[in-house]
Amino acid sequence: MVTFIFVVLLLTVISSVLHFVENNDSYLKNGLSTLQILEYYIYYAPYIANYLTPITVFIATVFMTSKLASHTEIIAMLSGGMSFLRLMRPYLLGAVLIALVSFFLQGWIIPMANKPRIDFEVAYIDGEKMFGQTNFHIKVGPSSYVYMQSYASTISTGFKFSVETISDNQLLEKVTAERIIWKPDSTGEEGTWRLIDWRKRRFADMKEYVTMGKEMDTLINLYPEDFQIIENKQEMLTMNELDEYIELLKMRGADNILPYILEKYSRFMAPF
Repeated sequence: MVTFIFVVLLLTVISSVLHFVENNDSYLKNGLSTLQILEYYIYYAPYIANYLTPITVFIATVFMTSKLASHTEIIAMLSGGMSFLRLMRPYLLGAVLIALVSFFLQGWIIPMANKPRIDFEVAYIDGEKMFGQTNFHIKVGPSSYVYMQSYASTISTGFKFSVETISDNQLLEKVTAERIIWKPDSTGEEGTWRLIDWRKRRFADMKEYVTMGKEMDTLINLYPEDFQIIENKQEMLTMNELDEYIELLKMRGADNILPYILEKYSRFMAPF
């Protein structure tokens, strides 16, 4: 275990130094302070340490075993009557301990550290990618479907919007608007959508009821964050958040669900 921890620290430091050299130009261009850079590498260290754990375990095991063999300790153990299974016991105990700690870190601790790490990389290294999809549909509820011709992330505004309520293959209600604008509340964490030049059509008893207006605020299970393109977003979610987000994507019929499912399975597979 001491060898393993030593190798983890050594490879983490080497990787961090190489990463710093590779991205130093970006740090200088953005005028980042030493404190900001150090804070980033505090969050970067757990990510890279966990990423290197498989090869680190291998290196530590080979190093320790070769040291025992070079001192002829393994021969002495077997000659003294120790069975091969008894010789393997410390290896298995160490493996179980590392696996349990690794699973806990991957499932809950590292995702929380990945949030500021990825935010930093988007802001100062990789840059933010803009949402460019047009004519898209998304399911926002058990029977509600949203359509937008386009969405401008910089002003949190969608164009040519419509939301349909469908039950038993029957269209019950359809609301359309020329524009839809996100209006955050005082905290900035919640808000409502404001429909501009809206029209509401409701169908009941073989009749159609139409209402319209200039502006109307409404709640929709859709947020500006849903239009953000964040690479490796699955790495920012804890196990509980990952399960909830996968269910949300399934409900919406999204086609980008595979990376999140693979991330969930890899967190169970990697410790083994």
